[in-house]
Amino acid sequence: MLDQSTENALQDLVEEFMQSGVSFTSLDITNLAKDASYRVRNHEVANWLREKAISISYDGGYLYNQSLINVDSKAVGMTLAYCYHYYKDSSDDYLDRDQNPKSFMRRVVSPTSGLLPFSNFISPICFDTREESRNFARSHSDFKFKDCGNSSPAGQRWICISR
Repeated sequence: MLDQSTENALQDLVEEFMQSGVSFTSLDITNLAKDASYRVRNHEVANWLREKAISISYDGGYLYNQSLINVDSKAVGMTLAYCYHYYKDSSDDYLDRDQNPKSFMRRVVSPTSGLLPFSNFISPICFDTREESRNFARSHSDFKFKDCGNSSPAGQRWICISR
């Protein structure tokens, strides 16, 4: 069961996606919540979204639908997930279907060191085929693959970027 603080954070994340008109799944929300140091599991967020997402959409005037899509989970292989998307957009346009859950990591800043946490920037890794990109992302959980059309840095269509 989610506490009120976590539910408020989830609602804020969902509204950010909806205000931007971006499609999302429960794993997108879960990974962002974990990045913000909330201790949540994807199945909890998925249940919460099934109960709340459409009412958040209607209350905010965002006009989102939910559709079942196939996703490729590192843990269980191909499975179904709800994609929340603007009603005029097709759920087929949601491209981040090769997803992996992040592990929870509490953000801690040492008050004595004066150092702030930061993320390392890693250049995208380019591939000629979708399959090569997917295989790399599957074996390196900190990466996800992306279709760039022909606009990737090296002119290759498929890249892996850090999460």
